[in-house]
Amino acid sequence: MKLTQIYIKSFGKLKDRKITFGDGINIVYGPNESGKSTLHAFIRSMLFGITRQRGRAARTDSYSRYEPWERPADFAGILWFESGGKEFRLERSFYKNDVRASLVCVTDGERLSIEDGDLRMLLGEISENVYDNTVSVGQLSSETDAGLTRELQNRMSGYEGGLDGDLNIQAASESLRKRRREWEKKKQDALQRQEENRRRLLERMEYAGKERENLEIQLTAAREQTKEAGKKLEKERQAASDARFAGNTENQLRKEGRKEAAKRQAGQEYEEEHRHSARVYVRLTVWALGLLLILLALLNPWQISIIARAVVAWLGIMAISAVYLFKGSSHEREPEEREEIRSGTEDTKSEKEPAESEAVRRMEGDLSRLQGREEELERQVQEKATEEENLREDYEEMAQNDTEAADCELEIRSLNLALETLESLSGNIRLRAGDKLRGRMGEILSQLTGGKYTQVSLDRDMNMELGTREHLIPLASLSRGTVEQVYFALRMAVGEILCQEEPLPILLDEVFAMYDDERLSAALNWLARQERQTLIFTCHTREARLARREGIAAEEISMETGHTAD
Repeated sequence: MKLTQIYIKSFGKLKDRKITFGDGINIVYGPNESGKSTLHAFIRSMLFGITRQRGRAARTDSYSRYEPWERPADFAGILWFESGGKEFRLERSFYKNDVRASLVCVTDGERLSIEDGDLRMLLGEISENVYDNTVSVGQLSSETDAGLTRELQNRMSGYEGGLDGDLNIQAASESLRKRRREWEKKKQDALQRQEENRRRLLERMEYAGKERENLEIQLTAAREQTKEAGKKLEKERQAASDARFAGNTENQLRKEGRKEAAKRQAGQEYEEEHRHSARVYVRLTVWALGLLLILLALLNPWQISIIARAVVAWLGIMAISAVYLFKGSSHEREPEEREEIRSGTEDTKSEKEPAESEAVRRMEGDLSRLQGREEELERQVQEKATEEENLREDYEEMAQNDTEAADCELEIRSLNLALETLESLSGNIRLRAGDKLRGRMGEILSQLTGGKYTQVSLDRDMNMELGTREHLIPLASLSRGTVEQVYFALRMAVGEILCQEEPLPILLDEVFAMYDDERLSAALNWLARQERQTLIFTCHTREARLARREGIAAEEISMETGHTAD
């Protein structure tokens, strides 16, 4: 990968600046406060963006540090670079209200997606952390020689563990432990949910069981009531039947008695009535005949005997007629009297029977209601029993199918196995990675020191030592300049190992400030032999002067003009 040009619309103190870079070594020169570190930060921000911090940290983060005070919407820029034989244009707006980025292949016009990882692929899949710890190199921060030695040894130990934060064994172990804690939390939550679900089902089962038992008690009582009502109804029906039988016999006897009495009374009344009628009739007849005889005697005295015999004969005929008339009336009255007696008996019977039927019907209605209540309770008991059985099946099914906690346990066991495997292999991994790193460091350091130091090693206490042909020298015994060379060799070796897919430009920010001319010339010659672009940010003119003296091709860029120096 090679940077070709940048355009800074507004970034920190740099505004409307365009800078072009060449192949190989580029020496970016400028006095203090001229914007060299700002340019370094701009390149990094273009490649990886700016992540805003939160809370108090936001006051001093990169965004707040480089956001323009005037026209913050101009917080943006463009970076042109080459990768894989093609030219690309990367544009970014860092303004918080208009954050955006675009990546276009200038060679063929294809628009790429940063979100889908196209830019990361062009960067060789390295992370921001790898970039900061490899190709983007700053000066060691410790001011004392002892502190400098400790810092370098700590960095060396960290690199040997995994060469960077992403591959570090300790970081990998911590990541696995973090995941294990997450799965343990998930398992605990799953067990709590499972227990809560079980508790709720058990409560519902218990409640349904109690309801069923209460209904069964009510059903038993209803059955007893129905049985008792049935007995009472049967007894009432039997009593009614017996009463009807006894009533019929008594009525018959009463009927006969009343009939005889009625006959006697009717006969007596009829006889008395006819006697009275006959007496009246006889009296009237006698009086009529008497008057008639008197009248005839007055008219025909000589015929009085004949008239008298005629009257006697007439009286005899009238007497016989009266007797027959009395008997006929008596026979005519008997059917009427019998009908009156029968009607009276039936009326008495019909009055008694409705009262008996009403009692039976009332008891039959009560029995029907009790039977309906019994059937309803039987239905409810069956429903509760079915509900209870369904809940029991749900409980058993939940116990069989609730595998969330078991799945979490499986993940935890897998992570434990991974941790055990990682720990068992970490020694070999550390040894192999450390061997490779120390081997490449020894090669670079040998070229930087003219073959004086050819080997780098760490003892059991992680103390670094440099080897010569004769012996090992502790790092603490070396000069600061040599320690700076070891640090440079370490960063270059790590960068080569981690950026093999896509060699990235090397950015060196005031790295050679503590170098003498001899060490600086050796470093420039080593960089010139690498097939990688290098940007050296410096406030001195030594780098450009020594490059010209050594015949090293280098682009000289002035921060004051933004153009290549003549």
